[in-house]
Amino acid sequence: MNHPLSISSRQLLWLLLLLVVASVLGVGLVSVRFIASGRFVYFNLVWNLILAWVPVGFSILAWRLKSSRLALLICGFLWLLFFPNCGYILTDLVHLRERPPVPFWFDLVLFQSFISLGLVLGFVSLYKMQHLVASFFGRWASWLFVLLVIGLTGFGIYLGRVQRWNSWDLFVNPIDLLTDIFRLMFRPHRRTVGIYSLLYAGFFFAAYACLHLLTHFKSEKRAIDNMAD
Repeated sequence: MNHPLSISSRQLLWLLLLLVVASVLGVGLVSVRFIASGRFVYFNLVWNLILAWVPVGFSILAWRLKSSRLALLICGFLWLLFFPNCGYILTDLVHLRERPPVPFWFDLVLFQSFISLGLVLGFVSLYKMQHLVASFFGRWASWLFVLLVIGLTGFGIYLGRVQRWNSWDLFVNPIDLLTDIFRLMFRPHRRTVGIYSLLYAGFFFAAYACLHLLTHFKSEKRAIDNMAD
C-alpha cells in the first residue's frame, strides 16, 4: 500500500520536466522584454527563480542519501537554508510598476509567472521533505515539521526582503547575520517583524494545505474507483 504522501518517480520526473519548461518560458519572457525595451530590467526574477530551484535539488538529494544520517542532516540543513527563497519571490512584487515602452499588463504576467513557479517549486520540495519525515517519524510528525519550516520561512522572507540578508550569508558573514537576528528579537518593532513573518507563513501554509488536500482527494477517489471495479 502506498504511503499517503508518496509520489512515484515517474510522476516526479514529469512534474520536474514541466517545471523546467515553464522556467525556460519565464526566462524567455524576460528576454523578450529586454529585446523590446533594450533595458536590463527584472533579471533579478531569473536569479530568484534559480534560487527557488535549489531546495528542489536538495530535497531529491536527501531522498537518495537517506541511508546516511550525516548526509541526510547536511542535505536537510541546506534545504531549509535555501527554502525561504521559494516564498521570497512573492515579495518581488515591490518592483512592479509601469516601465514604458513595455505595457504594464506584460510585466504583470511576467511577475505572476515567476511567483507561481517559485511557489510550486517550494511546494514540490516541501512535499518531498514532508514525505521523508513521515517515513521516519509518522504522518503527524511530518505536519509538525511543515508548520515549523513554514514558520521559519516567514521569518526568512523578512530577513531577505527587509534586512537584505541572503541564504549564503550564514557561511560568509555568520556573526553579523546572527547578531542582526538577535537584535530583531529585542527591538521595539519586533511585533511588526512577527506580523510580517506570520502573514507570509500563513499564506504559504494555506496554499500548501490546499494543494495537499487536492492531491489527497484524488488518491481517495482512485482508491474508491478501484474498489468499485
